[in-house]
Amino acid sequence: MGKVIIHKAEDGTLLITRPGEGHDVHKAARQAVKHGKAYKIIDESELPSDYTFRWAWTVDDSSLTDGFGNSSDKYE
Repeated sequence: MGKVIIHKAEDGTLLITRPGEGHDVHKAARQAVKHGKAYKIIDESELPSDYTFRWAWTVDDSSLTDGFGNSSDKYE
């Protein structure tokens, strides 16, 4: 399985972004995540397998530690 980007929408809803095949996940995260919003890159296998209550999934803000949307970081 590939990598996915988890981050939050303005209303706090957990969002999952899957970069296109062959795209750098770090670059995709900086582009997909809203400016200044934190994100985390995880293995897709870490997501719950039951999507029935997907809109109820949560993530603690303190775990979104891989960077911020539209920012310059070490992966440039």
